Amino acid sequence: MNRTIHSFLLFFITLTMATAQDVKVVRQQSLKRYGIPAGNYSGITHIGGNRYAVCDDKSLGGFYVWEIDIDPVSGKVRRVANLGFRGSKNTVGSDLEGIAYIPDLQTVFMASEADSRIYTYTSDGTLKPEKSEALLSRKPQNSGLEGLSYDAHRQCLWAAEENDGTGHCLIKAISTQLTPCDEFTYTLDPPMVRHKGLAYAYGISAICATDDERLLILEREAFVPQKKIGAWCCNKLYAVNPETMSDKHLVATWRTRLNLTVRSWANYEGMCLGPRLQDGRRVVILISDSQNRYGGVLKDCIRTVLLRL
Repeated sequence: MNRTIHSFLLFFITLTMATAQDVKVVRQQSLKRYGIPAGNYSGITHIGGNRYAVCDDKSLGGFYVWEIDIDPVSGKVRRVANLGFRGSKNTVGSDLEGIAYIPDLQTVFMASEADSRIYTYTSDGTLKPEKSEALLSRKPQNSGLEGLSYDAHRQCLWAAEENDGTGHCLIKAISTQLTPCDEFTYTLDPPMVRHKGLAYAYGISAICATDDERLLILEREAFVPQKKIGAWCCNKLYAVNPETMSDKHLVATWRTRLNLTVRSWANYEGMCLGPRLQDGRRVVILISDSQNRYGGVLKDCIRTVLLRL
């Protein structure tokens, strides 16, 4: 074999192996196996140790606390335990889609799609009086605020719109005092379907600030035909420069399905950073919204994606 060709093939194989090792989409698991109740889980954030706060977009306010144990070598989920719901009678804000936690303030922030506001809670689930003004001027119509994440490097919250109806999304930087600092326009990939069928969702479903000062953005397109069989959900995980929303880089992609032989359909709406593995890769934890395990067919799922961050 020609030495030049041999060197090129060796380089290509090495590069392919390195890429495969750097990014891995781990197989999803059903949360039912861990005794987690059926829900409409729409957001997740790390609150310390192996504990995470999880919001449900059909709750009146407050959040669940879960313990999630991750295998330090494989990055697979080993255990999930529900420690209960933290809320109060004075809960406000419906359609809670995003959640973030600031350790220094011991405050949980939750984004409401219904009124485009961010609400604040103490770590025990008590509603605080502070809340943001409406962050979107137009009526959301189920495409308003969808993602929320705390950026420790820039000391701000990032709030993401699901879709403005034209294939673009506003992503806003919000101060810890809940005042808008800046905003950027993010462009979605073109949709793959033109007719919406029985149910359809298209846009940003989650956002996550990373250790390397980028943003992870989860684009989700979910399609359910009239007869339901043949439904699919395509998930694309991108990394972007939050200062300009440029350098959109595809990190990982996966698709879930519902047909006669496969029932993996899962609509992922929550995403946050998890622990770091022994090999240095960072775990990204994702959870899905099953619409309360709709029809006894859909499942609440959890999965991890392993990245070099």
